[in-house]
Amino acid sequence: MKKAKNNNLTDLDQFIEKEYGKRGTKKREDFEAGYEVFKLGSILHEARLAKGLTQEELAAKVGKNKSFHFTKNS
Repeated sequence: MKKAKNNNLTDLDQFIEKEYGKRGTKKREDFEAGYEVFKLGSILHEARLAKGLTQEELAAKVGKNKSFHFTKNS
């Protein structure tokens, strides 16, 4: 069975450019930076769960309290 092509679909790059502008614009760069922080947090979360650590246990291992948030300036 042949699928009909949906011309209303856009790919992710097109969507991001439409919503946040071209690379190099402030809005796009802010979006990209925010995504990198989100991605790092997600990786850290998955690694913590894989090791069976709670947030408190991980915080103790890195010398911070549970409410500490990692940022570029931390």
